[in-house]
Amino acid sequence: MYRISMAILNHGMYRHILIVYHNAIAALVLSPFAHLLERSKSGLSHKHWLAGTALILVGCIAWSCFYVLQGMVSSGIAYHVQGLVLKERGPVFVNVFNPLCMIMVAVLGSAILGEQLHLGSKDYPVPPQSPDAQEIPITTAGATNGNQQSTQ
Repeated sequence: MYRISMAILNHGMYRHILIVYHNAIAALVLSPFAHLLERSKSGLSHKHWLAGTALILVGCIAWSCFYVLQGMVSSGIAYHVQGLVLKERGPVFVNVFNPLCMIMVAVLGSAILGEQLHLGSKDYPVPPQSPDAQEIPITTAGATNGNQQSTQ
């Protein structure tokens, strides 16, 4: 399934649309099995099996459409706000706002979702410089043997 998905994505399909197709096909393929297996169980009421199957299909499609609409709406809002800022203040403010978006997402994710913020890593500390360390002189590419210049 991974190879099929990657081949489809490499041909240019939007990943949210692929999710919609994937869930719709999975619901269509699995619904007959669910119907047969649920009908064969004894002691259960089978009055609403068609409504249940339809609700499962609608739920899968609605969930997939939610992801697609979420991406479209959030992108639309972001482009609209950037257009307003570009019109009012100029292109510098639009470029300044992009790093601020990452900071806002990190803060809101921490506040609303309870995510932990990591401001660096304790796993890989920077090794201290030893007092014996010497800098290596770098020569320019155009220098001759008698006229070498070192730059640092």
